[in-house]
Amino acid sequence: MSEKSTKLQVMSRLDIINQMLLEGYTRRNIFQVVNNPEGDFNWQVTIEMIDKYIARCTKLWKDTFDKQQHELLFEHIAKRNELYRRSLKEKRFDTGLKILESLAELQKLKEISPNEDNGSIEIIEGQNLRITKIYRLVDKLRGHHQVEYTDRN
Repeated sequence: MSEKSTKLQVMSRLDIINQMLLEGYTRRNIFQVVNNPEGDFNWQVTIEMIDKYIARCTKLWKDTFDKQQHELLFEHIAKRNELYRRSLKEKRFDTGLKILESLAELQKLKEISPNEDNGSIEIIEGQNLRITKIYRLVDKLRGHHQVEYTDRN
């Protein structure tokens, strides 16, 4: 096998292997193509090195996906916040309430249960302060008196 690759070579190889993976090449196909002495590459790397390159490509895909998911979540939260603001400004409280419920669901704050005995709302999971604030606003929109909110934990 040849000497250690430079950072530039590694980045180039990752780009090539990434493209091959996207085109459906298997690890065995990649190994054969990049080590073919008569082909375009002739890297002379081991199958273990191919596995490391593949692992780095898939980690990059995961990291990119995770970042995009977070950015998309933040975008949807911002849009709902703006819609909520507009609905209150226009005194469309039913719409505001629906937007708050949508926000709670989006932010995984939806799992709450009313306590039948005393009318309080117990938080099963989620961000206690945020959900309490949301439900106090819901009560205000509905014209109810403030109710007690307790944490189940």
